[in-house]
Amino acid sequence: MMDTALRYRLINRDMAKTLETTSKDPQVKRESEHFLTRIKEIKSVDEFVDDFRVFNYAMRAMGLEDMAYAKAFMKKALNEGVKDPNSFANKLTDKRFKKFVEAFSFVSSGGIKGQAAAATTATHTKEQVEAQKNKDNYFYAVMKMVIPNSYTKGYTTMDYNKRQKVWDEILADPVLKKNVQDIARMPTELREQSAWKQRDYLDKKLKLDDLRKTFKLQDMLADVRKEQTAEIQGKLIKDQQKIVDSYLKQTLELTEGASSEGVRLALYFKRKIGDILPSQKLLDDPKVSQKAKDNWVYEILADPALYKFVRSTINMPDQMVGGNVDKQATFILSKMKVSELNTPEALDKTISKFTSLYDINNNVGFAPTVSLFTNAGMGINANTLAQFNAIKFGG
Repeated sequence: MMDTALRYRLINRDMAKTLETTSKDPQVKRESEHFLTRIKEIKSVDEFVDDFRVFNYAMRAMGLEDMAYAKAFMKKALNEGVKDPNSFANKLTDKRFKKFVEAFSFVSSGGIKGQAAAATTATHTKEQVEAQKNKDNYFYAVMKMVIPNSYTKGYTTMDYNKRQKVWDEILADPVLKKNVQDIARMPTELREQSAWKQRDYLDKKLKLDDLRKTFKLQDMLADVRKEQTAEIQGKLIKDQQKIVDSYLKQTLELTEGASSEGVRLALYFKRKIGDILPSQKLLDDPKVSQKAKDNWVYEILADPALYKFVRSTINMPDQMVGGNVDKQATFILSKMKVSELNTPEALDKTISKFTSLYDINNNVGFAPTVSLFTNAGMGINANTLAQFNAIKFGG
């Protein structure tokens, strides 16, 4: 049997290639293609959760495969969303549910197509259509009122001050302002800047005479909304590819876990630890309490797989396991620092230590790496073994 350290390194040395191999597995390929095709058509939370193949795929991708049976639970989480601090998902201790709702929030807004439509105001319910029609009619009518004919004849230097007054009126009305900014494709950062900078941009990009003609306004606004819809749909679809990537990683971990729990724990730890570590900015902020900075340890204690990895890596005494949470947290903090986890090099070193110790602690016999350092009746120095496993293979 290949030892944990060697197997992990063989997988991790070219993770992109490993995941590509996983993606080519016939069953994995079929499920991924089905998910990407079907998710575009789903229009509601009920349709999403009740679609066995798509929902189970999503649950595995987000590390919730063991909860795939809890459909009512997941519908409640998805329907309430995460915007309200008191929503169901936000109240759950397990943060995986919140991340799931964030990743699939679009299904409660009519799916990929529906959310794109809502975001671009090209809405689809009867009430929304009527409201948008009224808003658009207001836009067309008021634009005619604020742009008199006399202001648009001849774009000479003498007309500049008159044009600025018109732009000021447009920018003072939220509806006019938003539509004209969109039509001019004004960059997001410029929309937050001073009015005179926006006036200058609009005056260079648009002709007031065109904005006074309703038929031209309708065409320009329709073109903008079409572009926005395509852009938002593209982003949402791209986000679903990230779900596929996550599914591949989960599948790889499950496959490897069937023959080596140690390898699965190492892969899982590398994938998850970045999500819970505090940022360097937070660590350096003197206004943030030390308790808040150390909160990542409690997330490890709440995750059985991360907890097992850390326990093995720092040799936590058996009598502490399952005991007082604060005492366990204090012990972990005394043995493992953020600096040992927050860079690729440091993280690889920590994982190397875990894989080196895992086979010893779990009595895995005849592991190739272990056998190089063993003689009958002799133990192994963990640091020596970790140094050996840190040697990089060629190729």
